[in-house]
Amino acid sequence: MNSQRIVVFAGPTISKTTIQEIVPSALVLAPCEQGDVHFARFQLGAEVIAIIDGVHSQRLPNWHSENLGVLHDGGRIFGAASMGALRAAECEPWGMEGVGEIFSWYRDGIIEGDDEVCLAHGGEDTGYKAFSIPLVNVRATLKAIPSIMMSAARKAEVLEIARGIFYPERTWRRIADACELRDFDLEEYEVDLKQADAMQLCYLLADLPPRKKAEREVRNADDGYKGVFKANDVKIFHHGKIHRLHEIAPDSAFTQRLALERKLALAFCAMAGIGPREGFKPDPEAPLLDLQPDEMANLIREEATLRRAREWLASSKANFGIVSHTLDWLRVHGLYEQRKESL
Repeated sequence: MNSQRIVVFAGPTISKTTIQEIVPSALVLAPCEQGDVHFARFQLGAEVIAIIDGVHSQRLPNWHSENLGVLHDGGRIFGAASMGALRAAECEPWGMEGVGEIFSWYRDGIIEGDDEVCLAHGGEDTGYKAFSIPLVNVRATLKAIPSIMMSAARKAEVLEIARGIFYPERTWRRIADACELRDFDLEEYEVDLKQADAMQLCYLLADLPPRKKAEREVRNADDGYKGVFKANDVKIFHHGKIHRLHEIAPDSAFTQRLALERKLALAFCAMAGIGPREGFKPDPEAPLLDLQPDEMANLIREEATLRRAREWLASSKANFGIVSHTLDWLRVHGLYEQRKESL
């Protein structure tokens, strides 16, 4: 039995109960966000940190530099299944240890997009109830369907259509409707690859093998950053500047997703009666963007509204971001489809 201090970050992929049945000594925390890994190592004294789930668009995600800092300090970090698999593939040269098939897919370039592992889900109070299906599970499910039931060409077509569905809306029913699979039940062959990889990680944590020597040494944060830039096509903040390998196109799926989430958040604020603080006055003269004064004033007012909403969520101990809460609220009240179609 492993006696090291272990912290596991998990949520919708695998339950806390399941993790602790396999690794009784593990401290299981909510999906990690920026700063959590650093906190686990330097405040909680974790010797081993396992990342399964993490936040993404709702709040700032786990930062590569904090992983590198923990590795430099002598800690071990494992990743699998979801955010953990993605970060493990990016930070493996410096000693982060990946587990499972999804990690291998990212490492070998078979998959690249963050949305491969993303899904919409409720908060901790709902048991992280899933509302959508991650694309990696669609891939695994299609692979499990016998060729006599579905040809390779048809599987490729279904996968491509599933890829085109925005991740919070990607459900088995939505995929079946889009692919006109009226007489075929995809769920009958469903494979939860994310959970399988998470289970594999848990069994590994229960009986840890010796640490392998890292391919590259983390000498300092700057050295680590340079390597991550080469491996990961995302924005990373470094000394107050934003570095990009590629610019994000204004009409990309990523920016369209963020725009939709912002509109949904503002729609929720309007329905909930949340607005800027009393006495708020925008300063349209602020030279922030190339906008007309009235456009700038409206943008500042919207930002003040979203800040107020975050304060309200924090005070109500909601424990999850404005976007996630908005989507959950709209779904519970049966307004999500109606609101989405009107935006």
